[in-house]
Amino acid sequence: MKVFVTQIPHRVNPSDGSLQPAFSIKTAGEFGEIDIMMSHKNAFFGTKDSSDELHEHLKNFDCENDSLLLLGDPALIATACAILGRKFSYFSILRWDKNLMRYTKSKVVV
Repeated sequence: MKVFVTQIPHRVNPSDGSLQPAFSIKTAGEFGEIDIMMSHKNAFFGTKDSSDELHEHLKNFDCENDSLLLLGDPALIATACAILGRKFSYFSILRWDKNLMRYTKSKVVV
């Protein structure tokens, strides 16, 4: 089982100006090994290189066991979903449930 993360958003630490993850995704690890597909520095401009990189990460996606954690650039999120939508009739995503304070798995039917 794997969790494919589109991108980890970062924010500037006001005390030293460094970039730090905006939040922890550690708890998503209960759904499988975490694979961060794109660096926080990557901006998606519709380039073939960015699309190819996502294709490469998702080539072994198992729609029965793996999940997407959709974070970061909306264009990356849309591209990852489009790639999986072409390959499968459904796939799973993880979403944060603020009442349960944990990720839950949801099935997306294309």
